Amino acid sequence: MQNEDLLDKTASKKLTLEQEYEMQQTWYQDDDKCTFIILANSLWKTTKSEIDSMVGDVNLFISNDCGEAEIEVMVAGIQHLGIKKYFAVIGDENQDSIKLFSRLGFNKVKETPVFKESTYQMTTNNETFHQRFYKEVSALKIGSYPIAE
Repeated sequence: MQNEDLLDKTASKKLTLEQEYEMQQTWYQDDDKCTFIILANSLWKTTKSEIDSMVGDVNLFISNDCGEAEIEVMVAGIQHLGIKKYFAVIGDENQDSIKLFSRLGFNKVKETPVFKESTYQMTTNNETFHQRFYKEVSALKIGSYPIAE
């Protein structure tokens, strides 16, 4: 990736083509990394190119020794996604997630007692907000949870 704006928005370093290929190999081979690529459907429909349709990614850096994973969300092409509302469905007992999403500006809009969960929503079309939002969530850590046997 050589685009200065994308490098800045994704906190990425400029790499040579050879370095990019080496990086891809480590992601493919390492068990402690996982990535999900975000494609804009509107770009895909016009270009039919995955490369040209890529607007971001979600990465997990897994630390097996302590049961944690760092999640990194990078979206540089948010304007291509046409997002105006974000929704999060959260279990009513999950106070940590409720606090996190409230801090990010989500408000409760619906309760679903039968499933013991609520829907939180945030409405925006402000590019500045998107930049703040992705900065806030780009380096969250996911803690380990006990598994019921």
